[in-house]
Amino acid sequence: MSDILSELDIHLSSLNSISSSETREFTEIKSRLKKAKEKIVRWESIKAMIWDFGPEMVTDYLEAVDEVRRLEDHLRSISREGSERHEKIIDEAENVLQIAMARLEQESVHILLQSGQSSEPNKPFCCCEVNPADEGSVVSADDDSFHGSSRRTSCSCSECEQQQYAPTCLINPEAILILKSIVNVMFAAKYDHEFCEAFVRTRKEALEDCLINLRMERLSIEELLKMDWPSLECNVKRWTRAIKTFVCVHLAGEKSLCDQIFNNHGCTTSICFVNSTKSSMAYLMNFGEAIALGPRKPEKLYYLLNIYVVLVGLCPQMDALFSNDDGSLIRTEFVELVLRFGDSARRAFLTFGDAVLSDQSRETVSGGIHSLTNYVMNYFKILPKYRDTINLLLQNDVVPVTNHTPEEGFEGSVVAPDTSCLMAFHLRLITGKLEANLEKKSRLYKDSSLRHIFLLNNIHYMVQKVRDSELQHVFGDDWIKTRITNYQSHAKYYVRETWGSVVAWLRDDSVKSAVKETKETLKERIRGFNLAIEEAFRRQRGWCIRDTQLKDELQASVSQQVVLAYLGFIKRCRDRDLERHIKYEADELQKLLSDLF
Repeated sequence: MSDILSELDIHLSSLNSISSSETREFTEIKSRLKKAKEKIVRWESIKAMIWDFGPEMVTDYLEAVDEVRRLEDHLRSISREGSERHEKIIDEAENVLQIAMARLEQESVHILLQSGQSSEPNKPFCCCEVNPADEGSVVSADDDSFHGSSRRTSCSCSECEQQQYAPTCLINPEAILILKSIVNVMFAAKYDHEFCEAFVRTRKEALEDCLINLRMERLSIEELLKMDWPSLECNVKRWTRAIKTFVCVHLAGEKSLCDQIFNNHGCTTSICFVNSTKSSMAYLMNFGEAIALGPRKPEKLYYLLNIYVVLVGLCPQMDALFSNDDGSLIRTEFVELVLRFGDSARRAFLTFGDAVLSDQSRETVSGGIHSLTNYVMNYFKILPKYRDTINLLLQNDVVPVTNHTPEEGFEGSVVAPDTSCLMAFHLRLITGKLEANLEKKSRLYKDSSLRHIFLLNNIHYMVQKVRDSELQHVFGDDWIKTRITNYQSHAKYYVRETWGSVVAWLRDDSVKSAVKETKETLKERIRGFNLAIEEAFRRQRGWCIRDTQLKDELQASVSQQVVLAYLGFIKRCRDRDLERHIKYEADELQKLLSDLF
């Protein structure tokens, strides 16, 4: 019996000891909770944000919040069912946490807004600026204006590209450290949804502001499709730069920000990044879709090609940025947009030949270079830059040929394309259609001599544009030699048809017959020659050959035929004492001929 009483006494002493220990622990918890609560609650009476007092104050606040969270967790782990004092203090800790979480949500938004750093890329003037020629129709290009604008479409300025499109830090590093701490505290307290919601809402608005800074207007697809070309052109240029800047600078910066803030929280990084960016990306892609859906006119080809090249160049970044399943929809839609621009560019390119062949613009009065020739050759001049792209886009096209042109074969035949350079094959087809149209326009001239001047000018211009550019590698030496022979033939036809009848007055028929040339015959020939050459000059007044070398060569050819014959003629006249009937000296005639064209 005494043993039993002894054991009971020991047990009661043990219970008293445990109860005393629990009481001390509980008292300590209450004390710690009270201190942490005071730090948290006192900020509720202050209108200013904690961040405005410095990062140290935020850190102190976070320590207090985490203390409450840990105390609550500990209380739940030691709480016995039905213990009122435990339930009461747990409720108190829970209420304090709710206050703190609401405050931290506000602080997070405030820090994100106040600590943003400019992410606008530096934009020095350079050849990277996209600005193809401004043409409204197939025949509207002016040579100088076209070159002045098209020169800026070619760029190898990689250093400038890197400066413009390098990712930047969107939030200052000190703020990122605080945000990471807030994330850790709120996620540990199971308030991750609240933080993510506030973060996504704030960053989504910030990215939409970036689009405004990039001068992107909120336009619907219907508004864009109704827009006239000059207005749309401005928006296209802006959009092309905007999407490149947005992906390379803003999205890259946003992904880096999410990685830094959520680096210990698994898929949260990807989810928040996608949710923050998807509305801005959707707007940019909808805008692009409206451009791609617009008319596939040939004069829009350079814009379509440039956009296609830009988008293809962005594909690796898009794959990296939206690599997880959360971003698969954006990734897929972007690829579809790339394909749509590729198809639009291909269709615009393929319709160009038909537009050239069907052009109805009139011939030039002076026989000079036709605006169609000017446009087509300048249109071609920039294409070598896109050679690989165009070849890729044309891979599945077989071209039936139905026109009688040197490059296209016989009617109804199909010319097998050169698969090593499909672009070259198509460009030769188009020049064949250009030549066919020029031949048709030349027949509108009533004067056959002017017809040859017209064809001479235009074919020479084609050769010049090919030979003096990268196009020479596209068309090849054989094409150039054939066209040189062609325009030289027109030069010979011009000299023969225009000046043959003039020179005929200077012939000495006595060379071929036994009849001696009389003075009266010579007088008649002088009068006939003067009238003929004056008529020839009158007819050709206003005719134009713009190329100086071509003009000099043709003048030399005319002089060789006319002046040499005239020198022999006036010698015969002087031998017969008919000098007073000679109206022009040889040097005067030479000067008149040098004023042609």
